[in-house]
Amino acid sequence: MNKPQIHNMNQEPINQPNTELEPQEILFSTAIEMLDSRRKTTTHGNRYQATLDGRKRQLEIGLCTGSKDVIEAQEGILSEALCYIVLTDLGIPITISTGDDDMNGIDFYIMDKPVDVTSNTNPEKLSNKLMRDSSTILCTPRFQNQKMLQLGRTYPKVLDEYLKGTFDSTQYCKALISINAHFKQILIQNLDTRHKPKEVMYLKGVKKKHIYQLENTLHRISSCL
Repeated sequence: MNKPQIHNMNQEPINQPNTELEPQEILFSTAIEMLDSRRKTTTHGNRYQATLDGRKRQLEIGLCTGSKDVIEAQEGILSEALCYIVLTDLGIPITISTGDDDMNGIDFYIMDKPVDVTSNTNPEKLSNKLMRDSSTILCTPRFQNQKMLQLGRTYPKVLDEYLKGTFDSTQYCKALISINAHFKQILIQNLDTRHKPKEVMYLKGVKKKHIYQLENTLHRISSCL
C-alpha cells in the first residue's frame, strides 16, 4: 500500500496501515489516524476538537470490542476511511484533508481536486453540501448491489463485507462510479425544476459546474482502473 498523505504537506503523514492486521483493525486504525491528523491541522477552537475527540473515543471502543453500535454511530468516518483505503490500494492519488479543510466540507483531495465523500444521501444533507459549494460531492457505496441513491436500510452493508474479508476493491470502485453516474443524472434533472419528473429527488443549489466537476472526477477515477 502506498504511503498515506494528508493534504497539508507541512504536516507528517498518517502511519501506513499494516496489511497484516485484520480488516477491522486496518479500518478503525485508519479512521482514528484521519481524525488525529485533522485535529493537528485545524485552527478551529475547542468545539471542533472535542467533536473529533469524542468520535475517536467511540472508534477506540469499537476497535477493542467490534461493537455494531459503534459501526452504526460512526458509519460516516468509517466510510471515509474505507474509501481512502480502497483508492490508495488501487493506486489512485488521494490525500486526506486538513482539519480546516474538513470544516469547509472537504474530506479528501483526489488527484489534487477537493472532494466531499458522503454515505448520507438525504436530500436536505446533499442540498446543504451543494449550497456550500466548496468541493465535488462523491456518494460512497453503502449496500451490496446498490444501484440507486434512495434505498431503505438493508443489509449486508459494504462495511460489513470489508470487515468479513469478502470485500473487493475494484468492485467497490465500480460501484462508486455507477452510483455517482446516477447522482449526476439527478443533478442534471435538478438544473431545471420546471421540467423535473416528480419521482426525482429534489435538490437545492445545483449548478452546472457541480455536474462538470463530478463527471471529471469519475473520469479520472475510471482511467486508473
